[in-house]
Amino acid sequence: MGKSDGAGTLTAGLELIETLRGDAGAVMDFRAIPETKAAKKALASSPTRLRHRGTLPDLSDKFKRLNKMGFAIYYTLNLSDGKGTKRANFKKVLALPLDLDTAPLPKKWLRGLEPHVIVETSPGKHQCIFVIEPTDDFTATKRMTQRLAKAYGGDPSVCDVARVLRMPGFKHQKGKPFVSRIVMSRQFEPPHKLGVFDKALPRLPSNESAPSDEPPEGFDTIGLEDVELMLKDADPAQVVPGNAEWEEVAMALHTLSNNDHDVKELFLDWCQEDPNYAGQEHRDTNNLDGTRSPPTGRAAVARAPCGAGFWRTELAPRT
Repeated sequence: MGKSDGAGTLTAGLELIETLRGDAGAVMDFRAIPETKAAKKALASSPTRLRHRGTLPDLSDKFKRLNKMGFAIYYTLNLSDGKGTKRANFKKVLALPLDLDTAPLPKKWLRGLEPHVIVETSPGKHQCIFVIEPTDDFTATKRMTQRLAKAYGGDPSVCDVARVLRMPGFKHQKGKPFVSRIVMSRQFEPPHKLGVFDKALPRLPSNESAPSDEPPEGFDTIGLEDVELMLKDADPAQVVPGNAEWEEVAMALHTLSNNDHDVKELFLDWCQEDPNYAGQEHRDTNNLDGTRSPPTGRAAVARAPCGAGFWRTELAPRT
């Protein structure tokens, strides 16, 4: 069992890539996502390349500069052709992610089925990566990832093949800066067989495993860059002049982005361009103590649970 303090960008990042791909010098797909106000301002004033493909050693200096500017560095978990983020661009699923944003690390793993890597993305928040034998059965791996989340109290939305995760060794800058780090690594252990998860994990309730209208190849999703282009020249006062329009757009982005947190943040930042928008308070973590009145209007919709039509309540920064 290995452990990395995450202090060295290459040390932690290469360890993760070698565990995932079997080769620390493998070509990967990465994303730089603006995380601080300075980064968002820099992106608005000057186009910055957000998608990068290459090896971590070759891109390391660039990522260090971007991270220092306030950009978060993410990697694409699964194997793609590097030409896009739609389902058709992905060739193989390489691992099952378990996002423990609001749940603690388990003291014991079911049937001893342990992750290969655990990354602490911010204090007390973890992402667990279970490397599997490569497969193109996207439907089966999605369902198994949802079962993982159900078993351990993880985020069930972190299940799509195009998922990007934080690269260890770089600063998480939502709130007090924190260097994401590997806290557990089993990089020399063989990948799990997908069938082992089926035996180890409890089944989903019948109401969560009912057939859907999703095609076998899955639905395509839109990403942060797509939404940035959509909103770049749009006026929120005209596009979402009232609660009904706001909720309709919010629900559409929620669905099309597969509950992408960064798309949510981008949308809410865009809403702030309307001087009549009163939703900033939903981000105020002081509301967690219950001593302040909840926001009303569009801000209230932003705090509604997913089943009521929007993202689940997210007052504290996510991993």
